[in-house]
Amino acid sequence: MIGAANRPYTRACFFLHPEPWTLYPQPFPMLNYSLMKNTIDLHLHTLVSDGTCTPMEMLAAAKESGLSKVSFTDHDALGAYRHFGDMFAHAGGLGIELVPGIELDTDYMGKEIHLLGYAFNLDDGPLNRHLDATRELRKERVTLQLAIINRFFGRMVVDPKNVFIENRDTLMKPHLVHAMLEQGLFSDYRAAAYWVSQNAQVAVVVPKLPLADALAMVRNAGGEAVLAHPGYIARETDVRLESMLAELVPLGLSGLEVDYPYLGTSPAFADVASEKAMIEQLRRLARRFKLKATFLWQPCRCLPAGPGPGCADGSGRRRRVRSRPA
Repeated sequence: MIGAANRPYTRACFFLHPEPWTLYPQPFPMLNYSLMKNTIDLHLHTLVSDGTCTPMEMLAAAKESGLSKVSFTDHDALGAYRHFGDMFAHAGGLGIELVPGIELDTDYMGKEIHLLGYAFNLDDGPLNRHLDATRELRKERVTLQLAIINRFFGRMVVDPKNVFIENRDTLMKPHLVHAMLEQGLFSDYRAAAYWVSQNAQVAVVVPKLPLADALAMVRNAGGEAVLAHPGYIARETDVRLESMLAELVPLGLSGLEVDYPYLGTSPAFADVASEKAMIEQLRRLARRFKLKATFLWQPCRCLPAGPGPGCADGSGRRRRVRSRPA
């Protein structure tokens, strides 16, 4: 799997530039943070998918951190906007603008690619029918895999009560992997994920939309599509990112997630220099293709699991957002 599942305990917060390369034409390191009157995080996951906190907890943490605009972008799910009451009113009461969002798992040339969608109609028929079908298949697959894992180790490694929790729509491999890591069975996420892929194979297939179809689905629902963490595509696949963008931009791709905390999440990003080089490459591509760009606005710090409010990154660990620039 390509993407964020194996990122460490930190992740970045992102600001989606409203008009690409107009207010800030200089290279991103030259940005004047004092010019930014709003702090925005448009890539947040809740317990509806692979996060650990409710939308209310995340909004409370966002308020505490001074964020003015956020989006819940759970994997293949919109439950954050439906299961917990009127989140838009709740966010508005805190002085926060809540933007509809999602992260769709898609297929491009046989590779899993994540596509972020923003500001679309939450009640769009085709989108919701796709999500409904995906949700049921994911549940069936994880149910079978969980049983295989516990049977293999001869004990309760993955507790169903911690996986099949209320209001969780999207069941994913990270829910299994993190349980195995907590049991000390593997030293790192990738090793555990590889073991699951090799030893917990099931007949249930969860089909992924072709990337072009997912892009069209977001646009037809009235939204904008942004390519998520493209550094993994560039470094971990044989896909030429430049050619990919040349194909997707005419189809309506709106933006590129430029800054991202790649360091330590992959052998391809073993040091600061490799991460920096990737981000610089993405900045150039965003400029060339005139894409809206996300860039690093403030750091996010994870908190150890425990009581109290906080946010959770896509890896499922608890974190709290802070408003101090990096």
